[in-house]
Amino acid sequence: MRILVPALALAVLVAACGSSPKKAAPTATPSPSGAASSTSAPRTPTPVAAQRNPSPAPRTPTPVAAGGTRAAASATRVTRDDALAQSLLLTTAQLPPPANWSEAPRDTSASPLDRCDPGTFPGETGKADSGDFSRAGEDASLNEGIAIFDSPASVAAAMDSYPAVINCVTQTINAGLLNDATSVYSAATAAPLSFTRIGDRTDAYRVRFHVRSRQQTGPGSEGDAYVDLVIIQSGRAGIALEASNAFAPYDQATLLAAAARAESLVRLGLR
Repeated sequence: MRILVPALALAVLVAACGSSPKKAAPTATPSPSGAASSTSAPRTPTPVAAQRNPSPAPRTPTPVAAGGTRAAASATRVTRDDALAQSLLLTTAQLPPPANWSEAPRDTSASPLDRCDPGTFPGETGKADSGDFSRAGEDASLNEGIAIFDSPASVAAAMDSYPAVINCVTQTINAGLLNDATSVYSAATAAPLSFTRIGDRTDAYRVRFHVRSRQQTGPGSEGDAYVDLVIIQSGRAGIALEASNAFAPYDQATLLAAAARAESLVRLGLR
């Protein structure tokens, strides 16, 4: 599961306001406790086909023990579960009708929000992320992350940590750390979101914040952005769907249908 990344909604709202968004890059390599500042040019995107490679390069695992067969077994499982998570991600063909979805590469450039990233959760053995899904003619965006764990208990513990992550996100926005030459972000709030239970457990949250363009005034130059985060436990897997929109929350019927489909794919894939 990924950290909540309101940068999607920032991009949606700023695009709707008529300016081009930029994300801020840290002056040093980000870490869960590190802050980030300064500004960088937009990242050159990686094609979705490359991003969604069914056999991604494995992440360097943390061995269970130094040396020996236990470490080798752990590395093998991490590689296998990365590929498993990748294979269970939603595709445009599996999203709710109408069938006019496209998938763009997710922006993974550095951001001040990296300071809120919890990193690899205890017990996490593999993970994968989709690109950003959107419908033709719409600015709203949806994406999915899947993490595989060593046990259902580890999934539950990871889900329990999300309120602190979301609190960090709102504090980062309200501290002005996302402000740049084009936009000012403020008034971030977060609250639990009522959502139908799917799978073994479902937690949902909504983050709302204000965006004002520095480059124009008048109608459309500022407004609220919304990010809805739905986190689902399905056995030893965690699924995170992140839905972003400007001026109004993401369509809840579409989000519910996508969440139900995502959980069904994961549940069948883990049998």
